Amino acid sequence: MSEFFNVLLASSGFMPHGHCYLWRPGLVGLHLVSDALIALSYYSIPIMLVYFVHKRRDIPFDWIFWMFGLFIVACGTTHIIDIWTLWHPVYWLAGLVKAITALASVGTAASLFPLLPQALALPSPSQLAAVNLALSNEVTERKQAEACVRTLNAELEQRVDERTATLLQLNEQLKNEIAERSRVEIELRRSLKELSDIKFALDKAAIVATTDHHGTINYVNDKFCELSKYSKAELLGQNHRIINSGHHSSLFFQVLWATISSGKVWHGEIQNRAKDGSDYWVDTTIVPFLDQAGKPFQYLAIRFDVTERKQAEIALWESKERFRLLVEGVQDYAIVMLSADGQVASWNSGAERILGYQAPDIIGQSLSRFYPDASNSHAKAQQEIQLATTTGRFEEEGWRMRQDGSQFWAHVILTALHDRTGQLRGFSKVTHDITDRKRAEQEIKALNQELEQRVMERTTQLAAINQELEAFAYSVSHDLRAPLRSIDGFSQTLLERHAEQLDAKGQHYLQRVRAGTQRMGQLIDDLLNLSRVTRSEMSWQPVDLSAIAQSIATEIQQGQPERQVEFAIAPDLMAYGDTQLLTIVLDNLLRNAWKFTSKHSQAWIEFGALPLEGITPVYFVRDDGTGFDMEYAHKLFGAFQRLHAMTEFPGTGIGLATVQRIIHRHGGKVWAEGAVEQGACFYFTLVPESDRTSL
Repeated sequence: MSEFFNVLLASSGFMPHGHCYLWRPGLVGLHLVSDALIALSYYSIPIMLVYFVHKRRDIPFDWIFWMFGLFIVACGTTHIIDIWTLWHPVYWLAGLVKAITALASVGTAASLFPLLPQALALPSPSQLAAVNLALSNEVTERKQAEACVRTLNAELEQRVDERTATLLQLNEQLKNEIAERSRVEIELRRSLKELSDIKFALDKAAIVATTDHHGTINYVNDKFCELSKYSKAELLGQNHRIINSGHHSSLFFQVLWATISSGKVWHGEIQNRAKDGSDYWVDTTIVPFLDQAGKPFQYLAIRFDVTERKQAEIALWESKERFRLLVEGVQDYAIVMLSADGQVASWNSGAERILGYQAPDIIGQSLSRFYPDASNSHAKAQQEIQLATTTGRFEEEGWRMRQDGSQFWAHVILTALHDRTGQLRGFSKVTHDITDRKRAEQEIKALNQELEQRVMERTTQLAAINQELEAFAYSVSHDLRAPLRSIDGFSQTLLERHAEQLDAKGQHYLQRVRAGTQRMGQLIDDLLNLSRVTRSEMSWQPVDLSAIAQSIATEIQQGQPERQVEFAIAPDLMAYGDTQLLTIVLDNLLRNAWKFTSKHSQAWIEFGALPLEGITPVYFVRDDGTGFDMEYAHKLFGAFQRLHAMTEFPGTGIGLATVQRIIHRHGGKVWAEGAVEQGACFYFTLVPESDRTSL
């Protein structure tokens, strides 16, 4: 594209047109002025043609003027190019402009040929003048016709105005009628909507039925079917005898029908029976619809299910009746209801028996009539009422007076009664004649005082006896131990120094003498220990039984490390008692278990407590040793009672007796279970800390 323009505007190789005029100023000027004027004329002619076409839009063939304008503008442009080529030889551009001018002139000339017949067909000026004259005549006639039309229009407008006024009046009447009809329709729709809403609400909340004047059912809602268990098909065409429960008398229904037949509304409660045989109560309102003569032609029955309320009323009545029978049946207690100001409101048979008043004589009277001191009775009654009102309850034991003036010792409880809102409604007063109990308490008190005196005397005697026993035990221990030591010592000397002078039998006898003296010494020690655990003062404190048992087990195992015995000691077993005495208990029980499992190569010993909740813990020591026959279990805890020979298992028979006495001193008990060669289990309990003061 740039190369095309370069060629189009190229001037090299050509000489300007002015050379043809030999650059003579006159000749160049002549051509310059002539071409300029011609171009100016050419450019002004299309402007006038455009203006003419714009103003005369009614001229046919206006497009030919546009073509003439284009052709003339192109001709003017050729003269402008001729002026330019006088000095600038752009002959290619000049040739292009002339080619465009040629195309425009050829196109314009070609367009004129088909337009010539049409142009010749245009009217001449004389023809146009004749046409104008004819048009002038038509205008005159039209003006006359218009004047006539205006006259007719005036008459028509007057008639139209009159008719319009009439129509406006009729239209206003019609608008008023339409407005009134619209208002009536709105009221009707609102009424229908209200009736629909009322019917919907009734159907949702109430049991609705309608009957004709004979009582035949012609409408029931879903609520009626739901409650009666009958379908609509089963109810329509029937009367209400289909749901009669038989609870009401025939007189009841006669009164009902007499009321509604006279055009009055009937209201009441009816017990009906459903299809499944269940009874239900309905609160019923029957409204008669009257005809113009005032006679019922239809009945509307609106019912509400009140079964739950009736059942509650019946239950309340039965509850009140049971309460009445209960209160009336109580003979040993005077049960009295008082008003908020302390007046007697109810009086049971127990009150009649205890206080002597009949109900008609005392109801409405003041509480003060039951106090012996007449001068202070009113103040006393008001004080009791005030205390019961403030604290909710007043209780005392004191003297009260019967109607005949006799007095009795009474236990009285006065309780304030409030409703659900917290408002005081009255008081309940329960009085019990405890004269016999008070007399018995006084007798018991006198007996207790006498018993305490005897106990003190007996305690003094026992203290003296214990001192004598202690002195005797010390004397026995001292006086018996010396001869036993002498016998044991001389027997040992004989065996050591004169063994060669004794045969085997003699040495055996001396060894038996020594064993007997040693056993006698052990027996004396056990008896003294038994005496001490019975008489020693107890020091109560928390005791870790698990720790004590573990310490004893370790000590026992260290004494005979060669034995294969497994100890199972439950952790954290706590008790409350004397630590020293409970240590003796566990030491005896664990050493017994160790001793009676010695015949087994492997043994197992357990100390624990039974997993019992809410009661006193039961501790136990169990082993899998020799065991015992339960037939002889009653001998286990007796002093010097043994179930095995000394040669089989050594011992004095004092250990379990000591255990029993210590457990009894702790307020507990001990027992045992076992079977031969299946082990034994010793159980014991201890008094809880909360019950220690009773020991």
